[in-house]
Formats: sequence, structure tokens, C-alpha cells
Amino acid sequence: MSSVKRKKKLNSMTDNDDLLTEILVRLPLKSLLRCKSVSKRWRSLISKYDFVPLSDKPTSPPFKTLTFVNHPSGLTILQSCHGLLFCSSFRDRDFRHDYYIYNPTTKQFLTLPRPGGQNSTFVQGITLAYDPDKSPHYKVVCVRKPKSFIANDNESFRRGVFWNGAIYWRGHSFYFNVNEEKLRKMPIPDVWKDGSRFGYFDASREHLHLAVISPCRTKFDVYEMKRDYSGWFLKYHVDLEAIAISFPDMITICVDPPDLHYYKFVILGIIREADDGESYMVLHIPGKAIRYNLHDKTFIKIFDFSPGREDVENICNPGYLRFNWYDDAYQYIETLACI
Repeated sequence: MSSVKRKKKLNSMTDNDDLLTEILVRLPLKSLLRCKSVSKRWRSLISKYDFVPLSDKPTSPPFKTLTFVNHPSGLTILQSCHGLLFCSSFRDRDFRHDYYIYNPTTKQFLTLPRPGGQNSTFVQGITLAYDPDKSPHYKVVCVRKPKSFIANDNESFRRGVFWNGAIYWRGHSFYFNVNEEKLRKMPIPDVWKDGSRFGYFDASREHLHLAVISPCRTKFDVYEMKRDYSGWFLKYHVDLEAIAISFPDMITICVDPPDLHYYKFVILGIIREADDGESYMVLHIPGKAIRYNLHDKTFIKIFDFSPGREDVENICNPGYLRFNWYDDAYQYIETLACI
């Protein structure tokens, strides 16, 4: 009798999405990946997306899970480009992916043919190139191995950035001109050459940004690429000391050496406004999203995340946050663009 009651109680717990989510977010990453194979419902819950509104106006999330295709291995976002989301499946057993272009506003999507046909296991990176101000059409650029140009095997083409008619990759000294279909050299800023940690690389409006971060410091600089591709220039000085004082959970003190402080933060986005005095940076610190004005250095909290793994595992790791530097934040822009 008691075992039946316990089973009913367990079923009621697992049928409650909110309660189940609170349990799942506290699991380590390897356990989460195993849990995704339990059922489609569990996979959907684990793959939920947080929607962070950037203004004080009430806004409904465009979606919480990617369900426009019922793919057996689930879907993930690779890139956001002028309102379109470039998505892929998680790897199948044969390590292949399926690729999709999705408009969350209109709910339209397009399934792309696999690069290289069925033999798509050598894809190193794939990027969407779309600028509605220039053309209603878009292109998809794929980097495969073996490549026809020189690049180290450990170099990543996983997340390309489309800006000013070209695709750029984090940490590379070249870019790909989409219209000419040619590789061009890109000047390397001095901050790349000294081995500094390089934390943010993305575009906003007509601007390509690069930020170099040290986890031991609250001060860093944001650089911008010149429109003629001739080099980078210093755009903003950033100082997060006041944020660290207001939100001390952002500070981690290591055991050895005990006087070493790490600052836990990730840049989710640099947003350029028409009036540059209103341009701002969106930061992720433990449990929160912060909006930081890049000119007057004022800041406000704009979002509270539900409890996650960073809240329950006490480790000395400056980068241990729910979202990382590379592929966890994508800008959503409403568009009626046809796919």
C-alpha cells in the first residue's frame, strides 16, 4: 500500500513541469544530457530558453522551447541574424546535424539540405548571412574539413558573425566576403597578441564589437572594427566595480591564494542605439541580468533568473555561470521576413 502511494506521489512530482524544472536545473551537465533521453517532454524542459526583456515594457516571450520541428534529438540555436534564427539539431548517432532557418515572429521555418549531402560529419561551422536592408535573400556559408585555406585544426568556426557583408569568426585573422566569396585578411588587434582572455565578439546595428576580459579585473575595453576593415579602434572603457559592490555574489575568493578575487560575469550583448549615448551592455552575473550604460556607467537589474546550477554548486571558477561566453545568448528582433 505504501509503495503505491509513493509511486503516485512520484508521478505527481514528475507531472509538474515547474517542480521538475527546479529539480533538473540543479543537476550537473552530464546528468542533464542523460536525462534528455528519458522522454521528449524531459528533453523539451531541459532545452528551455530564458527570455530577457531589454526594456521596462511588459513583453511576452516569443517562445520557451524550440518545437517548430519535432526532431528526435532536439534543436538548438546557432545564430541570430536580423530577426531570423539559424538552428540545428543535436548530433544524431552518426554525428550529423539537420539545419533550419526559423522566424519566431511568423512561425515560418525552412529545412536546409545537409551540407555535403549525407556526408556532413566534416562540417566545422555554418553561418547565416542575411541583411534585409540590402536584399530579401540570404545565404548560408559552410566551412568543411578538409579546408581549401590554411587554418589550424583546433581553430573554431562554430559561431560566425555576419556584419558589413562579411562573416567573421572569433579569434581568426581573416574574414569571408559573402558577395565576392573570397577570404580577406583581417587585422589582429594588439589585445589578441598578448594572450589576454578574449570574451565577447558580436555585432549590433552597423557595428562589430570585440571585448577582451580578464576574470581578475572589473575593468576592460570594448573595441570596434572600422567599416573599411582596416583595423580596430577603442570605443568604450568599462568598469564593473560598482556592480560588484552592489552584487557581491559576483565575487569569488579562492582558497589558494586567498587574496585572489575572481569576478563572475558574462557579456550577453552589446546593444547600440541610434543615440549612442543610450547604448548599453547586458551582463549576466549569478542569478541576474544587468543593463549597464556604456557612457555614464549607470546600471540597473533587468531580470532575475530562476535558481540554477551556479546557485547550488560552490566551486572556485570565475566562468561558472548558467550562460557562457560563446553560444548562449541570441538577440530576438521581430521581423516579417519571408523564409
